Amino acid sequence: MNHKILFTISLILLGMISLNAQHTLKGKLTDTQNESLAFANVVLMEVGNDLPKGAVSDENGNYLFENLPSGKYTLEISMLGFETKKFEEFELNQDKVLNVTLKEESQTLDEVVSYSKRPVINQTAEIL
Repeated sequence: MNHKILFTISLILLGMISLNAQHTLKGKLTDTQNESLAFANVVLMEVGNDLPKGAVSDENGNYLFENLPSGKYTLEISMLGFETKKFEEFELNQDKVLNVTLKEESQTLDEVVSYSKRPVINQTAEIL
């Protein structure tokens, strides 16, 4: 009887410890030519929490979030000149590696208008 009680208590405590587990989310950001994307913005939001966590990729394109509780998250990665990549809800219940490739953003212009003014030049005759 005592063994059953101890076993039950052990299972409950083990379950409580796993509920409070902290996880890591990390990855590498590259472009379509497999070049590292340094200094990209990475925003992680826990579903139901309005406070975002932010990171910036290092010079090798790596980003890291540590000490994350288990739960549902969304992720958004952006960098000037590249399309923003959004990941809808995903479950984080263990350490996760999420490598991402961003596509270059292409924009075409309909029309380019250039304005200029001729500089004013004053000519004077000098007397010798």
